[in-house]
Amino acid sequence: GRAACPGCAGGGRGRGAAPATGLVRQPRRRGGVCHAARGRPGAVLRRGGGMSSRPAQPVYPICLTNLAGAPAVVIGGGAVAARKVAGLLAVQAAVTIVSPALTPELALLAAIGRVCWINRPYVPGDLAGARLAFAATDVRGVNAQVAGEAAQRGLLCNVADAPEEGSFHLPAVHRQAELVIAVSTGGTAPGRARQWRDRIAAWLAATATDEPTKEDRGPRPRSSNQRRTG
Repeated sequence: GRAACPGCAGGGRGRGAAPATGLVRQPRRRGGVCHAARGRPGAVLRRGGGMSSRPAQPVYPICLTNLAGAPAVVIGGGAVAARKVAGLLAVQAAVTIVSPALTPELALLAAIGRVCWINRPYVPGDLAGARLAFAATDVRGVNAQVAGEAAQRGLLCNVADAPEEGSFHLPAVHRQAELVIAVSTGGTAPGRARQWRDRIAAWLAATATDEPTKEDRGPRPRSSNQRRTG
């Protein structure tokens, strides 16, 4: 069953202690937030009922532009790295992957020349000349090293397993024609962000219309015989 948080099913004494029968009381939630998290700024629920201990940091949303040909270095060659690479290629960035192994998808991209592949583990100095850096290995120490080098070089860096170590994180994005919608939880609950992204996309699809709204049409042009003022 779903694991109970410590504040809701405690270790035998105090409020929320487990009953003597050995049954574990499920955590109570109000509005989707575990009541044990109240008073803990930034505490969020993980998928399956767990909470992230990372506080949500204030974020300043921006949209990066003019990335065509911009050098981006992705450290790591697994599924997480593949998602980062896909987004970078969508904006025509010049992607270099540093990893001793690649997923089949990334290996194909390297074989056809869509990305540059450096077939070895990360070493300090691999971020030289980069504009964007991504730490996406499954080794915590390596990702921390990448974050440190990026900070020294003043680079924008995304750290997959510890967003607070980097300088940016990637929101869940929905693109529709000229519309770009990004949903973020500050890096604390990416699964929740994807759920909301999908809900918004479904709502847009259900309410789409070819009839422009008054706001879309913009202000009506003045007629030549309309009186000028001012």
